[in-house]
Amino acid sequence: MISEEHNNVKGIYGTMRLKKHIENKLKLTLNHKLIRRYKHILGLETIKRTKKGLSVSRAK
Repeated sequence: MISEEHNNVKGIYGTMRLKKHIENKLKLTLNHKLIRRYKHILGLETIKRTKKGLSVSRAK
């Protein structure tokens, strides 16, 4: 269930946001520590968004 929802949202949700997503969609109450533990066991990692650096024109 956790891996399915992680794949449905393309891996961009962290633990707390995934918890709220599962609560809203599947009407299940899960502990965030349980979600974090299963993400570690299944090898699921959140895709971290990189910040865009300042371009030369914006830095002036």
